[in-house]
Amino acid sequence: MARRRLPDALKEGRAEVLSHDQEKLLRREEAVQRQLNAAVERYAAALELFDQKMKEKQKKAQCGAAPGVSGYERSVERRCRYMRRSGCGREQGVDDFSDCAAFSLATPRLGLLAHRRGLARFVDLRFAIAMRLLLIQRSAGTFGTVSVTLSEVTLRKYAGDCRASADHFPWLASVSPAYRLSSEFEGAGEFRKEDWRLRRGEEVGAKLRTRFLQRGSVYHFEGERGAERMVRQVFDGTVFHFEGEPGAERMVRQVAVDGMVLHFEGERGAERKLRTEYPDGDVLHYEGERGAERKVRECIEGMVIHYDGEKGMERMVRAVSASGDVHHYEGERDAERVVRTECVDGEVFHHEGSEARSGGCAR
Repeated sequence: MARRRLPDALKEGRAEVLSHDQEKLLRREEAVQRQLNAAVERYAAALELFDQKMKEKQKKAQCGAAPGVSGYERSVERRCRYMRRSGCGREQGVDDFSDCAAFSLATPRLGLLAHRRGLARFVDLRFAIAMRLLLIQRSAGTFGTVSVTLSEVTLRKYAGDCRASADHFPWLASVSPAYRLSSEFEGAGEFRKEDWRLRRGEEVGAKLRTRFLQRGSVYHFEGERGAERMVRQVFDGTVFHFEGEPGAERMVRQVAVDGMVLHFEGERGAERKLRTEYPDGDVLHYEGERGAERKVRECIEGMVIHYDGEKGMERMVRAVSASGDVHHYEGERDAERVVRTECVDGEVFHHEGSEARSGGCAR
């Protein structure tokens, strides 16, 4: 009877452990959020004192700018005033991505903690954009006195990220109105597609990405407007990489969902497979024209195996072990037998009959 109840008891135990872990994780996230909100309140309170100190210095200096106060301090002051006006305190917390970035710069330890805990606002792609903008301002020393915009390099990197979304474009336009991204649709049916383009003011720039709505395939481009070349295609999780001039792009690499990588060589439409790299480290090498590539070499855990024969009929002819011993084989595919072993110390062994299955060097 006890043996019959054991599976159910184990299942209930695993469910209880999972529930406990989830509750523990939730409590940790709530604790981190409380720390962040408390830090924001302490930060805002400190800035109230900073305001008073600023006013005192302004009175003493009798000028618009307080001596000894850097542009960075004024920027932080303005940012935190905005945070207070937005209600960033115990009730609301750090919400806007720019606020999250400013908070992380002001209190790096808590900002890093929030990122490690996976709080949504601190792991969002827009947080990285906001942080980059603040760092540009900090390095340039402008802090609001001069408009800072995103660079083309940053926008291209953003468009190439799988987490990017056209839903983010309004926010991007709000933080970088001079240089931003735009989305437009064209075509119908299975050819209905969405194009992402660079935009400087009202001027439409180069195409960065095309997504076919029905098929789900996504194409990424590089180059100036009118000379865009395809560099990457994503379809059903598989990523295809391309090189070459516009209209003559050739596939050079294919990365599967499981991590397997295939390398290719040749002109467009005639690419042939050169090499396959598996996630566990095994590598296969090929020779031959497209569609007739034959396996010629295989690297497995330090051993290199050489093959001979046409595609689909490759047979093992030689194996070089990690120690340097060389084993020679004869026979048809899947029935190869060892006929000679050349040891690294110079000894040579010849094998016949049953020895041919397990010949090796004496150690």
